[in-house]
Amino acid sequence: MSDGDITTGTLVHGRYRLLERVGGGGMGHVFRADDTKTGRTVAIKLLHRELWSSPDVTARLFQEAKVLSSIRHPNIVEILDADTSEHGPFIAMEHLDGSSAGVLLAIMGRFDETTTIAIAIPVLAALEAAHRSGVVHRDLKPENVFVCRERKGRGERGSVHLLDFGIAKIDETNAKEGPRTRTGVVFGTPDYLSPEQATGEGPLDGRSDLFSLGIVMFELLTGRRPFTASTAVATAFRIVHASPPSFESLGVAVSAEVSAVIRNLLAKSPQDRPSSATEVLRVLTSLEPDDDVLEERLLNLLSEAETRRRKTTRPPPPSSRGATPPAIGLDLGAVSTRAAQLPPRALGRCARGIVLRSVDGMIESVYGDNERERVVALLSDTHAEELRRGRPSALDAHDVEVVRRYVDLASRVLGVDAAGFFDLGRKSVDKELGAFVGTLVRPAEFSDVIRRSVAILRCFFDFGSWTIVAEGPRRATLRIEEFELVAPLLRSWLLGVIQRIFERAVCDESRVMDATPAMSPVSLFVVEVLAPASVSGRARDSST
Repeated sequence: MSDGDITTGTLVHGRYRLLERVGGGGMGHVFRADDTKTGRTVAIKLLHRELWSSPDVTARLFQEAKVLSSIRHPNIVEILDADTSEHGPFIAMEHLDGSSAGVLLAIMGRFDETTTIAIAIPVLAALEAAHRSGVVHRDLKPENVFVCRERKGRGERGSVHLLDFGIAKIDETNAKEGPRTRTGVVFGTPDYLSPEQATGEGPLDGRSDLFSLGIVMFELLTGRRPFTASTAVATAFRIVHASPPSFESLGVAVSAEVSAVIRNLLAKSPQDRPSSATEVLRVLTSLEPDDDVLEERLLNLLSEAETRRRKTTRPPPPSSRGATPPAIGLDLGAVSTRAAQLPPRALGRCARGIVLRSVDGMIESVYGDNERERVVALLSDTHAEELRRGRPSALDAHDVEVVRRYVDLASRVLGVDAAGFFDLGRKSVDKELGAFVGTLVRPAEFSDVIRRSVAILRCFFDFGSWTIVAEGPRRATLRIEEFELVAPLLRSWLLGVIQRIFERAVCDESRVMDATPAMSPVSLFVVEVLAPASVSGRARDSST
């Protein structure tokens, strides 16, 4: 864990004893904790140490507490406390027993229609309450929808809570007229933005959240997001201009009624969507009016997911780290590096073991063994067992889908976002990737580093066409074609790798950015590398 003194057993604010880390992301960690004053189990959200001094991030944390305090609803997580402690700013919330819809989706693949309705109805009820209070959530996604168990008489029932109002906007002066947020500011996760969020044009109201809910429902039913592209900009372009694929084209059977609900939610113009969460709630409850059936379906979802997780979660074998790690078996296509031995279906879709080794190693280094195991446990049995035995060999080749699956699980289970993978890529240059890119980080002229980087980094994958399309003494543009198999989060990791290489070889102020045009095909990835004017093409002083 990166925040060295924030571990299980730590007493926060003289009151909350941390028991275990249960989640987190780019802003901080979430722990299950014991309230030593009341004996109640709570959830504590703590910022990463490096963010303690950031007024913007701290304000966002306390904004969440303020928003949650303004809404009282059984389907919205309850705020209990908020303050600053010796371990940084924190908020304390009710503890929920269950899993996010994102984690459950990672385990189950996709949900049936009744389960999707069972999740959507309480989310709509929560949005109805939030919108009535003048609040737009702005970051609705499966990771912020929590499916849990609650006591019901002598038994229990399934329930859903809406989480993470950290970027929600509350309009205290005009709540009765409906929620609004200011024009021109883009918040939220790219895959789940509404068109008006993506463009930053016009004020947002509750209908923006309804569009995001349409994306969530589509993903729950199909296991895929309707507008995802190779970059955040390309994804935003699709959200604004493209139609979602039909359920029929994805081989998923969905009733005409539910299909119509989602189609209406995904209307590009807010005026063409339902006017309120209440309107959608009325339609869905008419399709499945029995609360007991829906609650039971949620309990069954949790039970089935836990059963599947237990089947794949096994303790690592003893003395695993000292052994020479074998290649990952060919479940999703772990293959030899020799082209003659590659199965035909794996040719042109392989990643070197160093990619998986780097991502896996940095997940363990930054988040710890237990958190890494939560990700590994959701891989196929073959890949999970091989990773538990040790890191994959750097030069072995694997179907890139294995790496994509690992990255997606890390995003869903641990909350690692694009910025997080960028940071993991940077850090891996100094650790897991050190020997592999050793020659790249030696001080050299800008142009030399560019050419050597292309020669080495292109070896990460057995596909992709790398070209230096523009080069100057302090600026270069890399065009990578035939790169659609490298998903957006993995591209963020690669950007972080390139960033750190140039920081070390050229200067600390070097900058790398995704410059892929918005209307580009998903197969294209464009990277722009910049060095400050002071570099002037010269090699970095080797003494720095």
